[in-house]
Amino acid sequence: MLRQGTLALAIVAGTAAGGAALETGEADRASPSARPAPGRIETAKVLEALARGRRVVFVDAREPAEYREGHIPGAINLPLRRAHAAPLPPPLRGADLVVPYCLKDFRGYEVAKALVRRGVANVRVMQPSGLKGWRSLGLPVARGPAPGSLAPAGLAQRREGP
Repeated sequence: MLRQGTLALAIVAGTAAGGAALETGEADRASPSARPAPGRIETAKVLEALARGRRVVFVDAREPAEYREGHIPGAINLPLRRAHAAPLPPPLRGADLVVPYCLKDFRGYEVAKALVRRGVANVRVMQPSGLKGWRSLGLPVARGPAPGSLAPAGLAQRREGP
């Protein structure tokens, strides 16, 4: 269990480094047309996966201008309007956990469904939802760089608050 008040891990390590796969359910191994809606996962479980060295990819489902205003550090940008047909970003392949999100998660959930239909495994939507939920836990938010950048963006920061 992660101690509240301290967050000493890096999303870049989780998104770029390999790691043992998370447990996958039957839905993750089913054919794309038979896959149900994506599951949900508590943010604490996402952070635990990162701390264990799992390859977690955050997918910001908002428009590029919204992404630049603030996003989860290390997130890639795949707007909802492109999620159904755009080439899948390479980091999604083989990720232990793929976590689409938006501000409150309408678009995040829709992108999650599109990714599941396109055959991406281990797609989950965070609870509490979206960037608002992330911020409500005192977790860091990055601004810029260009959408889709996987440049290091320090999640290895101390959380604010108790």
